[in-house]
Amino acid sequence: MIVCGYGCHLTEKYEAYLRNAGDIIKYNESEIDFVVVSGGLTNIATSSVSEAGLMKNVLQRCGVSNEIVEEVGAVTTLGNLTGSNVIVRAAIAQKYLVPDDICVLIFCDSIRAFKVEFLARRVFGRIRVAVIPFDFQEELQG
Repeated sequence: MIVCGYGCHLTEKYEAYLRNAGDIIKYNESEIDFVVVSGGLTNIATSSVSEAGLMKNVLQRCGVSNEIVEEVGAVTTLGNLTGSNVIVRAAIAQKYLVPDDICVLIFCDSIRAFKVEFLARRVFGRIRVAVIPFDFQEELQG
């Protein structure tokens, strides 16, 4: 599973996003080999932690026990996907898995879901992808 990052500062909306990702991961724990948190240090003026580092800390506090791999080079949606693709393909090679048997779940903001799915299908090639959107606005209204 890939969790796309949206900043280096933990806002109420961002925390709700990460709690929701954590719930999904915990519910499907046995089916998720590992989690990639993707996002670099996008705000060096006000933060010393990357998006990935922030997300990993929050997910661990939420009780996620799966292995969490930090992808810290991404500063765009495409970067999230290409950097995560390198990590996923290395895991496939290391575990001698067949790409056709893999499905990568991608957790992202609902506003970017179409873009993420469009790009992911090109970046991941034969590997199946499924996008799990999170509506930041809906979460705070409910």
